[in-house]
Amino acid sequence: MLGPGGVGGLVGALMARAGHDVILVVRAETASTYPHALHVESTIYGDFEAEVRVTSRLAEPVDVLWITCKATQLDEALLSVLPGLIGDPLVVPLLNGLDHIAVLRLRFGSSAVIPAAIRTESIRVATGHIMHNGWHVFQRDSGAEMTPVQPIQLASDGPRRADVERLAAELNAAGIGCQLWPDEGQVVWQKLAILAPYALATTAVGGSIGKVRADPQMLHHLRLASAEAVAVAGANGVVLDRDAILATLESFPDSMRVSMERDSASGNELEIANIVDPILQGGHSHGVPVPSTEWLKERALLSWSARQ
Repeated sequence: MLGPGGVGGLVGALMARAGHDVILVVRAETASTYPHALHVESTIYGDFEAEVRVTSRLAEPVDVLWITCKATQLDEALLSVLPGLIGDPLVVPLLNGLDHIAVLRLRFGSSAVIPAAIRTESIRVATGHIMHNGWHVFQRDSGAEMTPVQPIQLASDGPRRADVERLAAELNAAGIGCQLWPDEGQVVWQKLAILAPYALATTAVGGSIGKVRADPQMLHHLRLASAEAVAVAGANGVVLDRDAILATLESFPDSMRVSMERDSASGNELEIANIVDPILQGGHSHGVPVPSTEWLKERALLSWSARQ
């Protein structure tokens, strides 16, 4: 697990609890004091601890390299991994945005990188301490081939399908529901079309999705921005179900927050370029208007600046 924050810590802890040898790759300055047991408080799994290994430099063969740092920290984090010494693992990024996929393929090889998405609210509240507030998926299958009814989606349209199927089986056995989708564009764009407008709107209002719903203008632009993301995805050859995307946004509980809004509240650097620019740039290059996405981005940045 490269960058074990809220997401990496949760997945790592659940895999370790299931009996897998899990290595956390952390910053050099924290490695000596980082706990060798992750503590998780989850609305689904209850409270538990799971033993893990900790290192600041990955230089041994592994089966899977999970990339779970923030997109803004990727370049620095990759310095902790020595590609020539880790074997030929699957490289599975759970980052926000799209640009990281090309970066990772250049470093590890095209066939090794498996685009993936995770749908959860999981927070690192202290070093090695994870608070998991549940998965955010559809409660029932709509009948469509690619409906997110499980927390993790893995792209299975690459040459290492057998390895991906094995990983999916291990995730399911560990209690982390996993789906294989035969189209990596669906994996990344479905999440982006939900995350980008949601992250922008909640950051703009400085609060949960419930605060967005209480602001008619903000909610109006969130819905339009979601439709814009769907249109940009279509211009890139990825056909999304607009109604399903909107239904997902409507299903989130009022209390739900997102990592970008939390970063804004803490005065941290935002992943705004990683999450939003693929939509803006795609819209501009394909002639797809994206005014609501631009409107929300401007207000999210103003809100963040006011908190500095």
